[in-house]
Amino acid sequence: MASRDSTSRSGVTRRQLLLAGAAGLGRITVLTAIGQPLIAEIELVAVTPQELSSLSARLAVPDAYRQANLQYNVALTGAKITIEKRPNGQSYLKVATTRSVTEPFIDLLVELTWASGRLSREYTALLDPPGIPPLVSA
Repeated sequence: MASRDSTSRSGVTRRQLLLAGAAGLGRITVLTAIGQPLIAEIELVAVTPQELSSLSARLAVPDAYRQANLQYNVALTGAKITIEKRPNGQSYLKVATTRSVTEPFIDLLVELTWASGRLSREYTALLDPPGIPPLVSA
């Protein structure tokens, strides 16, 4: 089971989010392998305490996937996104499916909303075969 950063498609940089003073979505880290339910973490960036108090996240509906030219994988049916907090106080999103992912990648369309804004971001989560050791950062 590898912890691997996956790709995202977004024209917004972290610096632009900080300058705009708006909540944002950062990189995704996949914690599970092919053949297992998906568990992934997505960084929350530039989130103020006021935004956090009204923040909610969800996966987009299948029609939104079609409109974005993304494939909706049935493994996403019933998936949950929760806002979690690390021991250091940093908030992040935890994505969890109940169904196993049988493909080496899965598209995610995450919708983030708060009292004064809304953001959608596409991710392609890459899953390793079972038994691949985690990547070690240098």
